[in-house]
Amino acid sequence: MVRLPDEFIATKYNGYFFNTKNETLYSVKVGGELRPLRLIQPCYFNRLRRPAFYVSVNNIKKCYGLDKLQELAEKAKNNPQDEVFPVQGQKVTV
Repeated sequence: MVRLPDEFIATKYNGYFFNTKNETLYSVKVGGELRPLRLIQPCYFNRLRRPAFYVSVNNIKKCYGLDKLQELAEKAKNNPQDEVFPVQGQKVTV
């Protein structure tokens, strides 16, 4: 089991965690190491309208905007006890 520091919050995509301290998206590799993803700035060639990270979901490249991640961090900050993304179909035991 991999334990992450408190400044990491889970995103809606499995295996991706957002660091609220330095506002960087990380992916968890098989060995448990965290790898930072590059923040892509909008330009003519990539057709982005806002800064974003590229993530792979089921081998499909998706764009995850920095503004969405900042909203997620605010939501987690305001409600630390609530689950931002509830686990469906899994029974969690402590």
